[in-house]
Amino acid sequence: MQHSKKLTGKYIIKTIGVMMLLAMAVSEAQPKRYDLKVMTEYASSVEALRDSLEHSCRTKGDFEEVKLWQESAQKWFMVKGLGLPAVEFMQLDHKVIFWPDSKDRLKNQVETAVQKTPDQHAPETLPASVLSLSAIEYLITQTHSDEYCDWLTLIARQQVLTADKIVSLQQYYEFATFEKVTALHASILLSHSQLKEVLSNPNKANWFLAPAWRSESGWLITQALASQVIELSLTLETNSKELVDARKLLQAVLERSEPLELESLVEYDAKLVALASYVEQVLAPSLDVYLGFNNFDGD
Repeated sequence: MQHSKKLTGKYIIKTIGVMMLLAMAVSEAQPKRYDLKVMTEYASSVEALRDSLEHSCRTKGDFEEVKLWQESAQKWFMVKGLGLPAVEFMQLDHKVIFWPDSKDRLKNQVETAVQKTPDQHAPETLPASVLSLSAIEYLITQTHSDEYCDWLTLIARQQVLTADKIVSLQQYYEFATFEKVTALHASILLSHSQLKEVLSNPNKANWFLAPAWRSESGWLITQALASQVIELSLTLETNSKELVDARKLLQAVLERSEPLELESLVEYDAKLVALASYVEQVLAPSLDVYLGFNNFDGD
């Protein structure tokens, strides 16, 4: 009997081990949720930016973080484009990318703040612009970036904390068909919202009105959102003619190293509006999803 108990115990332990391995295998086999993938990539990009800034400040080296900043900005607009509950819950408008900002309020607010050291301010009294990712963009594109190390490291650490909170919170929400359709619609509208500012003057495309203009990131953000629209449309496993044609158009945008010329950009923006209308009025109802509003301003 005692020998039988030992065998039974070993059998149970072995069985539990096999079950754990199977569970891990199933988990790894399942495709990662698109929303969490984008949000995790955003968090990683902000962490890389923070680490690089801290290194530059320690070593008194040249500040070459613009590319890392651009990657963070692109990832943020992809996160924002998803229209997720976690982002809405945290009320992050203007707290990450300070845009729209046609009057360049960020410049005055940041320059006023950095006249003192961070510890001379009560954090709750600082405008959102001063602790935003956009403030880092402003400071690293100045001539003497090393003068702002205390501010750069403080802001970067704050942004990392914010990114980590978004990822943690979003895990409590689903990302099923309804959320995918909503994200597709929201991403298209966000891209239109950006281009609407750029094209506000009918005679020229003004990329200084795009988000992140100091680092010339406007077109990169347009491309990031185009990429996201393609990915989200593929997750729905729907190959309507409208979506197939849209993917071809969006892929052509991804293949360009320079922004579209004015006429082509106006045409692209008009096609985004048409695509948003198709998603809202045709695609969503076909999937038993009802968006409940009509908004082509992206506000």
